[in-house]
Amino acid sequence: MCWVNRKLSSQNIEIPSHLNINGKLKRNKWEIPSGLMEEETVALIKIKKLAHKLDVSCFCCINIGLDPIIGILPVIGDFAGIFLSIWFIFNIKSELLQRKKFRIMIREMAINIFLDSFVSIISYYYIYN
Repeated sequence: MCWVNRKLSSQNIEIPSHLNINGKLKRNKWEIPSGLMEEETVALIKIKKLAHKLDVSCFCCINIGLDPIIGILPVIGDFAGIFLSIWFIFNIKSELLQRKKFRIMIREMAINIFLDSFVSIISYYYIYN
């Protein structure tokens, strides 16, 4: 996510080691920046957990996500990966776009999904025709 790195490097945003969520002090293992409201922090943690499951969750003691495992299947896996990515965007949309936040992130993710689906459709067209 290049926009996050640019935005964080241009501003001096503090990433605290612990967060106060619902009156409980929790370790900030998802590197949530300070200054967000509590419901934005909870929504961002939920989204980062879901992204971790899709990208780098543990499978048989190997750090491989759900998306690469599904992507092994030739045609069905690509469409299932596209479906999971679109579902992820709609999950983010319900959590954060109500507050008009993170629109750049949504746009970049949608462009990446479009490029991924376009390349997979073109490659299957040339392979199977």
